[in-house]
Amino acid sequence: MDKKYGVYICTGCGIGDALDIKDLCGVPEEEGLPVQTHPFLCGKEGVELIKKDIEEKGTNTLAIAACSRRVNFDVFRFDGCIVDRANLREGVVWSHPRSDFPALTEEQKDSEDHFDRVQMLAEDYVKMSMAKLEKIDLPEPSLLESLSRKILVIGGGITGICAAIDAAKAGYDVTIVEKEAKLGGHANGWRKQLPTTDPYEDLISPIIGEKIKELDNYSNITIKTETSVARIAGQPGEFTVTLKKPGEKIEFDVPYPLPDEMKVDEKGKEFEVEKLHEIYMEYNKGKQDVLALDPKGELFGAVVLAAGWRPAEIEGEEFAHLGMGQLPDVVTNTQFEEIAAKGKIARPSDGKEAKSVVFVQSPGKGDDDSDFDFAGSVTSLVSLKQAKYVREDFADGKAYIFYQHMRTPGLSENFYKSIQQDDGIFLTKGEVINVSKNGDGMIV
Repeated sequence: MDKKYGVYICTGCGIGDALDIKDLCGVPEEEGLPVQTHPFLCGKEGVELIKKDIEEKGTNTLAIAACSRRVNFDVFRFDGCIVDRANLREGVVWSHPRSDFPALTEEQKDSEDHFDRVQMLAEDYVKMSMAKLEKIDLPEPSLLESLSRKILVIGGGITGICAAIDAAKAGYDVTIVEKEAKLGGHANGWRKQLPTTDPYEDLISPIIGEKIKELDNYSNITIKTETSVARIAGQPGEFTVTLKKPGEKIEFDVPYPLPDEMKVDEKGKEFEVEKLHEIYMEYNKGKQDVLALDPKGELFGAVVLAAGWRPAEIEGEEFAHLGMGQLPDVVTNTQFEEIAAKGKIARPSDGKEAKSVVFVQSPGKGDDDSDFDFAGSVTSLVSLKQAKYVREDFADGKAYIFYQHMRTPGLSENFYKSIQQDDGIFLTKGEVINVSKNGDGMIV
């Protein structure tokens, strides 16, 4: 690339008021480089000034002395050009105000005992930008001979479907792989879902059905249900993917590492490397090496992992103090959603209406204020959503949420605030240390 330089200095945002722009322009001029100034370089006229030089003069190496590179990065992006940003605004003028670093008087300019720190700093920034441009070259992209523009989406739930639709709209061929017989995932079992549009205050009907129907509008989306991924090999732009039926065993299943108990002998001593390799090969007998490419595999350029989530498996006595596994009317939020999807909230034990429901968000063991290990913003919002179910089903229903940390990020805060206004939903920061049977109900 034959470099043709151009230096552009913005005088707006106080830069021109604080600096001697004529002296600053002298820095690139001493090096024989063309320099131009503009009072609003990031504005339409300023950008057009730069584009005109690129088109008419062939300028392709640009030093832009203006604001921080953290802002206007999209404005000062010019394809095929090397661009460096000298931060005169935040790095020099704003952080070194003239009230603290006054400019030199005419008399002081002629004295060797005085110097203008701010002006010198600005000139150094421009010099450093010019030096950097001299030493760097425009990187050349590495292009694969067999670059694929197909996208694989693993998971046919709401996330995978939305990702596939967005990719299809952008013109890519997309394949959705779903291990179940139908699309939708957990969203198929929701009664309602959290708000997705302004003002983000009320629950809405699940949109999963509409999204599944929308897939029919795109001829470039292929759907493969009852299919799972056995192996992904290769590199970005060139992934070789082996697909199979769920539960099917094939030679291109990914080899598994040895479990810890198979790495040691009867006395607990770890085997030598050769022996470990022998055991590993026997353990993965019938499977191809992990680096082997499936000659019948399908080529994809990118893979979107939208495999979803699983409910936490609560076993043993860990939460027995909360009645989990002991009392039939103590359920997980996943089980509660299943109950709600069938109709009015009812107790699993006897099918009677459940007008008073407690939602527990932390283990309540008194050690600290930790939540459940699996808790986060999703579980916080789900508790608010399900509390709303109780109020929708029963005019005199009461929902109690005991939490240590209520996480409602972004615009979800609006939904949280709307819940706070409901007279029948009680939000309390605290611990539930015990749940026990109490006649026909429970005591918390």
